[in-house]
Amino acid sequence: MKKTSILFIIIMMVLGLTACGTTESPETAVKNGLTAVKKNDIETIQKYFNEDIVFDGVDDELASQEIQALFENMDFEILSSEGETVKTSITNIDMLPVMVKTFEKAVELAFSGISEEEIAEQSEKIVQDILNEDDLEKVTNTVDIKLEEIEGQWKIILNDELMNAMFGNFQAILDDLNNAYD
Repeated sequence: MKKTSILFIIIMMVLGLTACGTTESPETAVKNGLTAVKKNDIETIQKYFNEDIVFDGVDDELASQEIQALFENMDFEILSSEGETVKTSITNIDMLPVMVKTFEKAVELAFSGISEEEIAEQSEKIVQDILNEDDLEKVTNTVDIKLEEIEGQWKIILNDELMNAMFGNFQAILDDLNNAYD
């Protein structure tokens, strides 16, 4: 009886410890989280990120299509994993040439002689059309993705470096513009 009780206690402790642990590694969480971003799978994104990503709940259909066009082109490769940090290479459309093309087309529209209403209608589609071009330049950023374990689930810590990599250096472009006017 004593041996059975001890064995039962040991089994319960092992099962209890296993139930409290996470079921996947930080590396798997990064893979699943970035795949969800690529597929625009909001429910899975919310599962793997510690805060909402900018495009969560985008109501404007055109903006949603632009986001989808950007992220479906994103690729990533997990390079290494150590503890709560996963070194990842993220490749996406380089937003600097996209912004330059957008500006050029906006200037063309402004001087085309068409009405303001027509300019407004056409300018809404400029970015989407550019993002759907086949020959867009890509940029690759290597980032150390940090994770934290929350209630047995690894969550990707969303920071500027990761956002910049996922958005094809868009954050760096905004930072450069802000610094130019400071």
